[in-house]
Amino acid sequence: STRKESSAASDVYKRQNRMTAEKKTRDAAVANDKHEVTTLEIYTELQRVYDLTDQERDDLLQLELSKEYAISVRRDAGWAMFKYAQKLGKEIIAISDMTHEHSFICSLLEKSGYDGFTKVYVSSQFGLRKHEGGLFEYVIEDLKVNPNDVLHIGDNIKGDLESLSLIHISEPTRPLYIS
Repeated sequence: STRKESSAASDVYKRQNRMTAEKKTRDAAVANDKHEVTTLEIYTELQRVYDLTDQERDDLLQLELSKEYAISVRRDAGWAMFKYAQKLGKEIIAISDMTHEHSFICSLLEKSGYDGFTKVYVSSQFGLRKHEGGLFEYVIEDLKVNPNDVLHIGDNIKGDLESLSLIHISEPTRPLYIS
């Protein structure tokens, strides 16, 4: 039994298995009109597939978070834009398409020196993603701003560029929003 558990835990952390579990979890969520999942939901699927204990699931989840935290680095271009927006006194928010919890995303931002956000939006918090435009729509409504007054800067062509056309974010005149 110990050998089976050890082997299962090793298999679970393989990237392809993690990606398969995320896809299956996301497909099930979309069928229920939810477009984003949480990392815990993904690992709960892995737990089901590999017959893991709650402790094994939680240990693997913590392993992912610790690795993610360790490799996370600040991008120079984003940092320069962030500091410039601060210098100009712009309102700055962060919008993240991540399955991790809000508190973890905030810890990544803090680690990289980012502070002073008006708000931090994380897709897993709302069950909405930037990729489909739903998270952007939520943010626009929550902040009560005109999409034409928003500048969004991101690093993902699909989630940060193509999906903006769905909600008509165009040439900005005020607040600077950095992804």
